[in-house]
Amino acid sequence: MDNSPQYKPRSGSAITGLAILIFGVLVLLHRMDYPIYPWIFTWPVFLIAIGVLIAFKRKFRSLTALFFIIIGTYLLAKHQGWISFSIGRFFWPVVIIVVGLLIIIRPRSVSWKINMQNGNDADGSSMFDSVAIFWASRKTILSKNFVKGEIVNIFGGTEINFMQADINGTAVVDVVAVFGGVKLIVPPDWDVRINVVHIFAGTDDKRQFHTAPVSKKVLLVNGTAVFGGIDIRSY
Repeated sequence: MDNSPQYKPRSGSAITGLAILIFGVLVLLHRMDYPIYPWIFTWPVFLIAIGVLIAFKRKFRSLTALFFIIIGTYLLAKHQGWISFSIGRFFWPVVIIVVGLLIIIRPRSVSWKINMQNGNDADGSSMFDSVAIFWASRKTILSKNFVKGEIVNIFGGTEINFMQADINGTAVVDVVAVFGGVKLIVPPDWDVRINVVHIFAGTDDKRQFHTAPVSKKVLLVNGTAVFGGIDIRSY
């Protein structure tokens, strides 16, 4: 009896398609001289839209989504003159304080960190979390029963090496890559299935395929890539 997680297509692609459709309709109405607010086509609104898409993709449990929505809302309010104060001088101190608070109050079942160096971290557990913000993260997975991983990469680079790992049935990796790159190094006999929402981004599977039977070891790569990329390869 196979108790491994089953592959279920997510609604992320449909949500992204709907967002693009709505944007296209707004552009069309604007070209037809309908009264469309011009601020809808500004960068702050684009950041808010990215945050909303990530929130839907991660079932409204994403700090990344909240970050984009808050920053986009502030920039939009500043751009439109709805607020007069500026947080420019206090931005980085506030970010550092928020990160510290998140690390202190995070649930005990969650183990993640913001990587502050380029070291290679060996992980023998069946689950991992990797968060890289303006930094690079490298992790080697050693578990022979890998189940799930979560990757958040913002303006950074993440490399996860599965060459010494193994899975029984199906494993899942959830990825959020925003202006950053993620590299997944997997054994050549794994069946990698990609279910990623791309926004000005792409996923490139560079492995060499052979005429071998379909593998029973399945790695599901889910997530969102915004102005970033996911690179899958084998060594």
